[in-house]
Amino acid sequence: MAENVEEPSEWVGERIRAYMVPPEEVQGVLKAVTDHGFVIDVGARRRQAPCFYSWQMVRWIYPIDRQTINEDH
Repeated sequence: MAENVEEPSEWVGERIRAYMVPPEEVQGVLKAVTDHGFVIDVGARRRQAPCFYSWQMVRWIYPIDRQTINEDH
């Protein structure tokens, strides 16, 4: 992995954006990261509980405020 690439576990508590396969974009607060995937809280406006996403579904994930793309997962 490149030296300047951050791990998603460093973004817990931050707003993130993730692009999935099949094509879907998800935004919310990153709540947890495991070897199997991550949990995003999309917030009350979508009236949805925090959701788990498997790394197998993820194309890109990055913090919204920093726009640092991590394509390694």
